[in-house]
Amino acid sequence: MNSDFIRLLELEYKELKLGLSKASIEGKGTPQEIADRREELFHSFFIKYFPFPFRITKGNIIDSYNNRSASIDCVILDPSHPYTIDAKNNKASVILADGVDYAIEIKGTLADKDEIARALNQIKSVKELTRIRNGLIWDKDKNEYTYKIPTIIYAEKTYSNIEKLIETILEYYKENKIKRLYQFDIMIVGDYTIINSCKGQISFNNVQGIFF
Repeated sequence: MNSDFIRLLELEYKELKLGLSKASIEGKGTPQEIADRREELFHSFFIKYFPFPFRITKGNIIDSYNNRSASIDCVILDPSHPYTIDAKNNKASVILADGVDYAIEIKGTLADKDEIARALNQIKSVKELTRIRNGLIWDKDKNEYTYKIPTIIYAEKTYSNIEKLIETILEYYKENKIKRLYQFDIMIVGDYTIINSCKGQISFNNVQGIFF
């Protein structure tokens, strides 16, 4: 990949992080205001790299089996998705699972078991949806994972020891017996990227499991 483009992405990310810090100060004392500002920043960022006919929105996602997810902060719609977004408020009247490319949940800090559980539950509600099609040509490449929506969790901060976050996640998944099929795919928190890799997915350096 072009080195100038990589450098540009690094600068964009630094700018995004500064914007998020600014949002925390500007909306201090009003959690919903902070959340709204964070979402606006992410929406503006993704619009740059997923321009029209991709669309960025938020809300509940529904699949063809009438299952509905919790409200998700940032949803990237594929160009194939019907134009259901109201231009006045940028909200979608309906978000169809088969037209969703990525579902992204945005958090401030993940350093509390309850907040971590809430984030994982939000993602689980998305993973419980099933798409009818997955865009893959060859049947040999298709499996139960390819019919699920790719999910990402972003948080500004977490424990000083990243391994404590991973241990908390694993403990939650084990206690609640949540299968890999319903777990998050990628988590970006602070300066770390956490990958949840397993057989049947694209392999990252042939490593299986949760690693950073």
